[in-house]
Amino acid sequence: LSISGESFLHERQIDLFHQLAPLLLFSPLSPTDTSCAMWAMAKAQYVIDKGIFDQLAMSLASEAMLKRSNTRLVSQALWSCGKMVEFEDSKIITRVLDDRGGDADNASENAINLPPYVKCADEYT
Repeated sequence: LSISGESFLHERQIDLFHQLAPLLLFSPLSPTDTSCAMWAMAKAQYVIDKGIFDQLAMSLASEAMLKRSNTRLVSQALWSCGKMVEFEDSKIITRVLDDRGGDADNASENAINLPPYVKCADEYT
């Protein structure tokens, strides 16, 4: 594809995610729907509104959703969280983990918070 063609496709992707956002945030989603939406956002590198991804990750990390999930859905969600971390500032994440002694549960008051979906990835495991 040409650069203008890629740009057009990227804009269409953004439009699609903007249209889907209300459904993803306010509709009751199954574990399959949630995991697949997370995968699509990570695969498409949709980082404009990470709050949607955070909400999906928190939803799937709930005890009720995890009980209804299977290994494939959880691994897909974990892959998605890992992929989204690639788009974060790696220096900040490294510093936060160093401040916490490598443990996401030992947050110091001065540490910068990790993205919410990273904590949700702990819940999946």
